[in-house]
Amino acid sequence: MLSSHSRLETKNLIMYTVFMSKLTDTTKRTRMYVLYFIVFIIVVLTGQVIYRYATSEEDPFSGGTTPYSSINQGFGVLTYPEISSLAIADGSTPSFVVLGQFDDSPTSVNVYSVDKPRETLGSSVKAKDLAKSLEFNSSLINQDQNFKWSEGGRELIFNKLTENSTYLNSSLKNSSFSKPEFVDTASVDSLTQSLISTLKFPYSTQESEKEYLIKSGNSYSTTSSANNADFIKKTYFESFEIVSLKSNTANAQTTTTTAQNAESMNGRIYFNNFSKGSFSIILANEEEQTGAQRQDNIDYLVEFENNSVAINEETKSTYKLKSIEKAWEDVKDGKASLKSLVEVGGNPYASYQPQKVLRFTADPDQSELGFFVPDDWTGYIYPIYIFKGTAELDGGKTATFAFYVKAIED
Repeated sequence: MLSSHSRLETKNLIMYTVFMSKLTDTTKRTRMYVLYFIVFIIVVLTGQVIYRYATSEEDPFSGGTTPYSSINQGFGVLTYPEISSLAIADGSTPSFVVLGQFDDSPTSVNVYSVDKPRETLGSSVKAKDLAKSLEFNSSLINQDQNFKWSEGGRELIFNKLTENSTYLNSSLKNSSFSKPEFVDTASVDSLTQSLISTLKFPYSTQESEKEYLIKSGNSYSTTSSANNADFIKKTYFESFEIVSLKSNTANAQTTTTTAQNAESMNGRIYFNNFSKGSFSIILANEEEQTGAQRQDNIDYLVEFENNSVAINEETKSTYKLKSIEKAWEDVKDGKASLKSLVEVGGNPYASYQPQKVLRFTADPDQSELGFFVPDDWTGYIYPIYIFKGTAELDGGKTATFAFYVKAIED
């Protein structure tokens, strides 16, 4: 039999063994919990790093921070509306080339919200003021969505919701003319500015383009000389800041090439109709054959179209910009919308006919960033790349072209 001392030692040994076993189990569980915690922290930190590189202005490969505005995606995921596209002739298998190379792209691009069109108490007042400026004496015709005036071959339509308007003097458009009046640019610009001021439109300082037109049936065709023109058209394009710099970039000292060349940029407004501007105005370029002297500026006004967009510049948000090289790849992959294809020497006002295209050559100097305005209100205007250049057509002909491409990374 064991002595009392031996039994005590055995009991202590058993207790010690049990204690050490429990301690070992506890240590294992503690280590496991610590390991789980470390793995959790690594996953969280990795996710944060990936998210930051995917959505912020910092380029993980450049070793620095870009000078452009931070990406915040303030409107959430932005879904582009459908953008229609012109067809090219069956059997076309065009190649796509670039005349030189594109400049480096900014890293972020701006998006703006657009106020929903609605009739306001002031809509009828604005419409009546415009009709008065155009010297209408007839009564207002109150239609479902429009206010309308019509008299003596002249018609004014004012949209109650958008407050946009169109005007046409069909009698003047269809008149026969004798000799040119406005053969110099200064006279055209002076008359146009005077009319814009009279009609109280805010386009006098906007970028504009000029065309010389001659009558072609019920429409127009273009001519290269004011001496041959029946009409002169000026189209104005609203623009808004599409690429912004950080507020401290101007004073920051930087050694990166991208930052040194960085600049904020404005982008034009573009519509589904490529030739459509924010405002266009057509003037008669000649006296009528009757020799009647025009009494005031309104007498020269053939038509105008106002397409302003109620952009809310206070709600600007920034998104990651697709590189221009990637956008050009989208063109090559059929993910772009062909918006213009006009044969050199052809009539851009004629009905579009699909052409067989052999090659599209993009000109980097003509290509740009702009904003797309859909026909129906969606709440936003959308950044797009506009690629322009020359197309080689079947039969040795050439044409100018324009593509729209979504500019925000998917």
